[in-house]
Amino acid sequence: MFFVALLLFFAIASIIYRRKSRCAAPGTQSWIMILYAPDNRPLLGAIFILLPLAFILFYIFRYQFWQKFLDKGRMPPFYPMREDHLIQVYISAAGLIMQQETRESHKKTNYVYKFAVNKLIANKESLSLNSYYIEVRELLQHAVRHPMQITSMCDWLLRHGFTRYRKVQLLTFLARLAFIDGQIHSSEIQVIHTIGKGLLVRDAEIEAIIRPFREIQEERARAAQEAHARKKQNTVLHTRIRLDKYYAVLELSEDAGMPDIKRAYRRLAMQYHPDRLVNADEATFEAAQDKFIAIQQAYEILCEIRER
Repeated sequence: MFFVALLLFFAIASIIYRRKSRCAAPGTQSWIMILYAPDNRPLLGAIFILLPLAFILFYIFRYQFWQKFLDKGRMPPFYPMREDHLIQVYISAAGLIMQQETRESHKKTNYVYKFAVNKLIANKESLSLNSYYIEVRELLQHAVRHPMQITSMCDWLLRHGFTRYRKVQLLTFLARLAFIDGQIHSSEIQVIHTIGKGLLVRDAEIEAIIRPFREIQEERARAAQEAHARKKQNTVLHTRIRLDKYYAVLELSEDAGMPDIKRAYRRLAMQYHPDRLVNADEATFEAAQDKFIAIQQAYEILCEIRER
């Protein structure tokens, strides 16, 4: 409303100037003199009253205005980049993943709850934990009822300078969510690829995020096939997922315990965190950022395996 009123003001001012400049002798009246002529003052006064009024109305009713766009699955215009709005985008993207595969939906819902509530606690005033869960539940229900258009969501993130690190973080979050049921399905991979391409992430980077989960899935599938074959021979199959490369990323041996994994993750995360290398040259910063992402993925996968 405010911007429409502003455009209307300049349009009317331009029309007044053109009309008056035709009647005036050349060089006798300036633009300001024509605009503020006595017979134009009521019109200008009305415009100057409408401008702040339009701004006030937009400020008061902005949430209703934005909600109409969100109900249509589109990001609203003039929707500011705030942490709670970013969490809303994460939940909307999670809703797209959860629509693809409904198995273990309660586990996926709990994972989204835990992720979003932790983010809200870190970025809002202290409320009761129940209030946060109610807010996240409403956002997730809305995301499932009104699926977000991927193009609109990605355009909004790019328009607000979504960094490469945050893009990888979002795609990793979606990949972990898809893998909650122990499998990452082709429809879920397609959604992750579509979101990644919308965020201008290279296919190689998207595959690097999905590959660890796919490898675990393939290893489990092979183990299940071997177990089924050996079961017929009345033998016991002892299989183990090869996680040596993830231990290597954290600079640990395969017999390391969970406390060792946590200590190594904290140490390496502090060492390679992008915020510590802001003043470094571009090559060093990119290498540290890639290393930090690899450390984070290795830690998450090892924690996932230990929990299971």
